This record gives sequence, structure tokens and C-alpha cells, in this order.
Amino acid sequence: MRPATALALGVGLFSLAACAGAPPRSVPVDFGQGPIALEGFAPCSDAPSSGVDLSSDDPLVVIVHGCFASGAQFRVMSELFELNGQRTICFNYDDRHSLRATGRTLRRGLDTIRRRAPSREITLLGHSQGGLISRVALSEVDGSDEEGGDLHLVTVSSPFSGIAAAEHCGFVWLHVLSFGITPGICQAITGHKWTEIHPSARLWQQPRPLHAMVTSHVQILTDEVGACRRVDDAGECAEDDLVFSLREQRNEELEADDRFRSRVLTVGHSAVTGSDGSLPRALIDALQREGVLERPAPERALAFERLVQRIF
Repeated sequence: MRPATALALGVGLFSLAACAGAPPRSVPVDFGQGPIALEGFAPCSDAPSSGVDLSSDDPLVVIVHGCFASGAQFRVMSELFELNGQRTICFNYDDRHSLRATGRTLRRGLDTIRRRAPSREITLLGHSQGGLISRVALSEVDGSDEEGGDLHLVTVSSPFSGIAAAEHCGFVWLHVLSFGITPGICQAITGHKWTEIHPSARLWQQPRPLHAMVTSHVQILTDEVGACRRVDDAGECAEDDLVFSLREQRNEELEADDRFRSRVLTVGHSAVTGSDGSLPRALIDALQREGVLERPAPERALAFERLVQRIF
């Protein structure tokens, strides 16, 4: 492989590097029948916890973080749901693992929750890579015999057409010409998921249909052009908040499903969820319009707004 090609590949994938964190956090979860172990499931907080009590019948929101993140970074969104009587729990995972393997772990947890609380309304909310994993987890699998149910999928800023920066990883001819160096670089930088995140990956070229248990898929796309994540002392943008283009986020195969609907928000990749410390006003409004985040009763609207402002 030419030095220039190797350099371009390395630079293009640099934004995906170090996409790994601490071992996934898990705590016992109690659905009213005694605590059980659910791999990767824990409160959306860094605070020490001996377990999560989900014994009520309140609607449950399962939040799946993206790269460079953890469930704790969704504390704010979790609190907003809890304010409206919707319980939350976060799913944590190793960012470098295969999307399929992580999706299977998430699916096992969701199946356990549905068996323990069969009449409970569940919303799976995934941001960025978390949206990819959530979509994989809820796809039809051979031999799957679960019945339909009240399970909703919401994905935010997820690159369902593959990540443009990883395009080189899908060039088979480059694998050959580089004598295997290209696959090695891709795996070293992104981990075992390297075959699943590029634009030509079968996972997104030929996505499996959603399982019958999924009632709806709401895709929230983010137009991140011009968004700024960090401003310097002079008031200039020191770090942009553009991670994925709208083209990377759209996928016609997914959009063909009758259960699919979408909306576009003009907001940055991290700002959309409030993980940068800002108020995720656009996402709050979108989730309320879609019925994902319940609107407070009129007599509680002012109190809710005050609580939101207090959180931030």
C-alpha cells in the first residue's frame, strides 16, 4: 500500500480511534420478583448503586449510549424521563466489540425484561453507535419466536448508511493490494466492529427487517453542519460538533418499513442529547411530539419547566 494511502486511511479513521472505555457497568435489576443479573444494564449515573428497582408498571426507557460515552452521560435525559413518570435504565457496552455481538447481549436483556414484565411499554433509545446496536438488537433473527409487543425504537444521530471515514475498510481490492495491512489498521483503530461500520457493510446494505415486537421506529436525524462543541476564549469555535452527515444517517432500506418515521433537527452531535452540558431543547420537543417523552399535564407544565431549568 502506498504511504499516502496508508496515511489517508489512518487520518480518516482517527476520529474513530480510542472508541473504548471502562468495562461495561452492570448492577442487579429487580422487577418485583427478586434481583437478577442483566449484563450491561445499570442506572444512567456514575453514582454507586447496589441495584435498580423496576418493580412498578411505569413505562420503561432503555438508553443506549454511543462511542466515547457511557450511560452516565445520559443522566440529564434520564432525569427528564423520570420527571414524567417514565422509568429509565442504561445499557453499557464495550465500544470496540462487534455490533452484532453487542446487539445480541442487548436483545437478551430486553427479552428478559419482556418476560418479567410482559405488559410493560418499553422504549429503546439509542444515540449514534447506540442507535446502530439498538437496530441490530431488534432485527429479525433466524428461529426467533418472540411474540409481538409494545416496544418502540428511537434512534438519534445514527449512521445507518455506514461511516464515511471508515470507507477504506470496505475496499476489498485495497485489502489485497495492501497485503492485509488495511484490515489490520481498521481493526487496530476501531476494534472488532470494523467490518460492520463502513458504507458497504452488509449490515446496512441489506439490513434485516425489524422484528414484529417493534411497534414503531422513530429516527431523529441531526443536521450537524456548522455546529460547535467548544468555543475558545476569543469566542471562536475551537471544536466542531459535526460527526455524521445527513447522508450517513439516512438509509432507504430502513425507511421503507411502514413502522418508520423521521424528523430532522438542526443541532450538533453531542448537543442533541445534552451530553455536552447544554439543554437538549430540540430533542425534548421532538420526543414530546413523537409521544416518546410524555408531556406534563397542564397543571404541571410550569413545574416541569422549572425543574428542567434547575437541572441545567
